[in-house]
Amino acid sequence: MFRALFLLLFVPVLLLALEGYISEERIEPWFTGPIVTANPNAIPAGHYNIEPYLYGYAYTASYDENWDAEGSGTYWSVASETIFQMGVLSWLDIGFTPTFYWNHNEGAANWAFGDFSVQFDAQLHRDTLSHKSWWPSIKFTIKETAPTGKYRHLNPAKQGTQLGGFGSWVTTAALTFGKMIHFSGYHFLHSRLSVQGNYWAPTHLKGYNVYGGNAGTDGMYYPGWSALLDFGLEYSMTRNWALAFDFQGAWQGSSRFHGKDGEVLEGVVFSHTVAPTIQYSLAPALEYNWSENWGVIGGVWFTVTGKNSPKFTTGVIALNYFK
Repeated sequence: MFRALFLLLFVPVLLLALEGYISEERIEPWFTGPIVTANPNAIPAGHYNIEPYLYGYAYTASYDENWDAEGSGTYWSVASETIFQMGVLSWLDIGFTPTFYWNHNEGAANWAFGDFSVQFDAQLHRDTLSHKSWWPSIKFTIKETAPTGKYRHLNPAKQGTQLGGFGSWVTTAALTFGKMIHFSGYHFLHSRLSVQGNYWAPTHLKGYNVYGGNAGTDGMYYPGWSALLDFGLEYSMTRNWALAFDFQGAWQGSSRFHGKDGEVLEGVVFSHTVAPTIQYSLAPALEYNWSENWGVIGGVWFTVTGKNSPKFTTGVIALNYFK
């Protein structure tokens, strides 16, 4: 009698629990974005990921020392950035990112090749049991950016449209965290947090360059350390449609120039310090995913405030393919 009562009451409950568990394991969200914050998972061996981005920048002003935006003529820039990633081991991938620009300013226009980066991503922890554990996925990234873009010996008649890079080897170390929460059905919330630090190597400036100067400039520029904090969210409304959102904070310490400045006592060597910069921006977006392998995301990335930094509004679209 007791055995029959046990089977009658508890077996259906166990079956329902098992069904929910199997369903939760079977349903996987289809996500592409968000736009800014990095993926917290490395690409495993035997897989690859390709994600071309297209940015349309409009630089309309500069934030001064008092956080006020001072308007200027609009500098337009269309940037193509394609991320190639390939799994090397189950916990390690390698990535390459070439960048190209088409710039337009005050009637002048120019194509430019940008700085080129190579990175390695190491998976410290992969969140494979999100329904059982609060531990997030954790990824460590080391990246080196080569100064392949034009940054000095600029033609002033081109109004800065020849610019493609910053002239410095940049070494980046980053930690990225990510957590998936399943509410019900196809409704998932994926949160990401990335913290990175950048060391900028000294660079030799001559003539008109990305940092200013004129024909008589000749000296060494020592960029300050910089840091980025990215926070991103994705929420799947249906199997195919999802909302995405990013917040970014960017900081760079004081930089220093030592050498000859053609604007002040040309030929005299002197040193001066460039003030630190701060910039905060947001990037809401909408994404559509055809499958777990294909997706597209589009949105707007714009500054909300800053200090000694540019003000911009950017339209962004990216296509993602994972295999």
